[in-house]
Amino acid sequence: MLNNKKSIYQNIKEILKVNMWLLWIAVILNLLWNINITMDMKNIAENTAGRIEAAANKISRGVVLLDLLGRPLVSDPVNLTPINPAFKQAILGYIKLYGIHDWASMTNNYKVTVDSLDKIYKTNKNIALFKNDFFKKGSPAEKDLEAYLTKNIYLISKNKMPESVSIVAERISEFKVKGQAFSIKIDFSVQAREFNGKTDRYNIREGHILVEAMGILDPSKGTVANPLGISFTKQYKPSILEKSVF
Repeated sequence: MLNNKKSIYQNIKEILKVNMWLLWIAVILNLLWNINITMDMKNIAENTAGRIEAAANKISRGVVLLDLLGRPLVSDPVNLTPINPAFKQAILGYIKLYGIHDWASMTNNYKVTVDSLDKIYKTNKNIALFKNDFFKKGSPAEKDLEAYLTKNIYLISKNKMPESVSIVAERISEFKVKGQAFSIKIDFSVQAREFNGKTDRYNIREGHILVEAMGILDPSKGTVANPLGISFTKQYKPSILEKSVF
């Protein structure tokens, strides 16, 4: 029995000795296979990273817009033209959302008494956001905004500002683009709700608010509230609709 075990062991040893070169070939082939897989994975990762970087660079240089289905579209700012509806409608939309004010919006629905610009910025988050995210600091446009707000504060103090203004229609009368710079003129058709102290009733009056603005578009400086990086720099002048009754 022991002789049989020894004989089996001796046979295995001889087989391994004879075929050792085959084992080495198998080991080398396995090593080469692993190296090849590693290189392939590295190439895939590098190619993927390259594509991601290229897409990111394209987005950082371009204007990110959304189509009707919410899919991102990227266009180069230098190719924007006056007939590009997405760009000019975006500017109009932000002005309509943040840049036109009445008595109610200035005072958070009459909850706050406003008597200075500092008070406005501290108590009205929409006005503060518009100033901080859409205007170049220290620019002529920022001074225009402050003049507009200051005049509104004065009209409120003199009971000469409409209590509420509703925009019923808007029209872009002029839109120009040169590189990243733009200028726009908008005509808002509005209805003003004005309290008449003599009759103790509200009167409804139709009118127009005209806005002229100039600035630049720089997506690299965009924010969550202003992803396109719209920045009013040279001009921001809304006309003011005063009360016609007191």
